[in-house]
Amino acid sequence: MGLDGPAHLAEEIPQPKRFLPRIMIVVILSQFAIGLVWILVLGFSVKDLDAIVATSTGVPVLEIIRLAIGSRAAAIVFCCILLVNMVASSLGSAITMSRQGYAFARDNGLFWNDKLVHLSPKTNLPVWSINLSSAIVFAIGLIYLFSLTAFNAIIGAQAVCQIISFGVFPGFILVRPFLNKATGFPALMLLLTKRSMLPASPRWDFGFWSTSVYIVAVLYSMLVIIVAFIPQTHPVTADTMNYTVLIMTCLAVAMIAGWVFEGRGKFTPLRNFDLDSDVQVIEGLEEDVEQHDQDKRQKAQVTAHD
Repeated sequence: MGLDGPAHLAEEIPQPKRFLPRIMIVVILSQFAIGLVWILVLGFSVKDLDAIVATSTGVPVLEIIRLAIGSRAAAIVFCCILLVNMVASSLGSAITMSRQGYAFARDNGLFWNDKLVHLSPKTNLPVWSINLSSAIVFAIGLIYLFSLTAFNAIIGAQAVCQIISFGVFPGFILVRPFLNKATGFPALMLLLTKRSMLPASPRWDFGFWSTSVYIVAVLYSMLVIIVAFIPQTHPVTADTMNYTVLIMTCLAVAMIAGWVFEGRGKFTPLRNFDLDSDVQVIEGLEEDVEQHDQDKRQKAQVTAHD
């Protein structure tokens, strides 16, 4: 499901404050271990670099497997196993996208909000949100069949949007009257507001390293965005041009128009004081026993001190 996949399922995880960080750490460690083994195996399996680059399949990793195994039939079987893994990964991506769409629609941030927040009576899942995200992925997959340049531009725009949402763009919404409209905890906003928008909790405080962490995150985000707009080959032609900037411009125009004509009157994001209130979730969160016990101990200490 990727690094951030479990975070989007927080509403469906019992005691998320306790278990969600552990799950994400396990994901990081497991992917590192598996990825390291996979890279080492592929690296030691490279026998003929020219044949791999010039493979008729157009997929160098398939040629590496065939040369390493020495059998075309065995290579096909091995590649089928990889396809199963890819299908499983796509399911994780679909789950992540559907939960993001559900949460955004719950705040009236999308179109067809009433449909996208509808939960199936049988499965208690956001079926419409799952179908919409799957349809979008299917459409992008069709684009790949006809134009690799357009597909790469869309993928590049996706990476830029992800980095912007984490590190840069929300930080510009720092004028005090608009602070209540800001959502999330991106690095630039945390840096410029000195964490004043966050609940008072050591969970959100890196102490002495806070400013350094936020500065590095913002600079890294800016670097990734700049690199994403640069063409990857030279000389630049119509086929090798990086059209990510064009896709981002169209998205920006569409988002601004949506905000001006509809979003600003409907969008109602959660704020700090909403975190402990009753909010519609896919499945009700179970009480965080660890945090509850910690609060009880703190109250007992205050009472004893008084």
